[in-house]
Amino acid sequence: MIKSCLKILLVFLFIFVFSATKINASEGTIELESITSEDYRCYAVSIQMMDWKYNILVTCRNLIYPAGDNIFRYVAWADPLEGNKPIKLGELGLGRASFNTKTPFSSIFVTTEVNQRAQEPEGPTVMMGNVERINFLDEPRPGEIIDVGGEEEQEKTPTQAVKTPTPNQQPSRSLDSNRLVTGLRRAGIVIGISLIVIVGIIFVLTQMRR
Repeated sequence: MIKSCLKILLVFLFIFVFSATKINASEGTIELESITSEDYRCYAVSIQMMDWKYNILVTCRNLIYPAGDNIFRYVAWADPLEGNKPIKLGELGLGRASFNTKTPFSSIFVTTEVNQRAQEPEGPTVMMGNVERINFLDEPRPGEIIDVGGEEEQEKTPTQAVKTPTPNQQPSRSLDSNRLVTGLRRAGIVIGISLIVIVGIIFVLTQMRR
């Protein structure tokens, strides 16, 4: 009985840690860039809410109507982390939209569609973009001391001290190390709590058998 409970708890712990990693990968910003000759552009933010769903807000520029002969729909799709079929998020309308999904995803792409009820992409892809982590929330922003007038010094505000990352910038090794340490700490806390729960269950079961 005790061994069976331990196995179940260990499986649950593994699933929890693994799923938490996938969930974090779907929270962030997405810059949807045109892959056509048109200057389509959309910016999206994905935030996981308390109901475990991802709320996705999208704003777009330079959408053209019609996009082609009898084509009036720009439809957004999400690529799930599991590598299954794309998830239909919905239509962009006139360039403002909000969607939600429970499925973790890694990127979003947009197609132009004739069929309003299409459940799979049928038209050509016109925009795509990957989910990027929100560094502003994940990393500290230290101030920088600068020299003013040769004698006085003042501390730059966080906005001045940190440059806004551009799409072409690659994460530094130090940032990757900090993220790894943070992730290990969180995993350690989860494992510690789980071990306490396991010990408590074993103690209760032992008392019951007496």
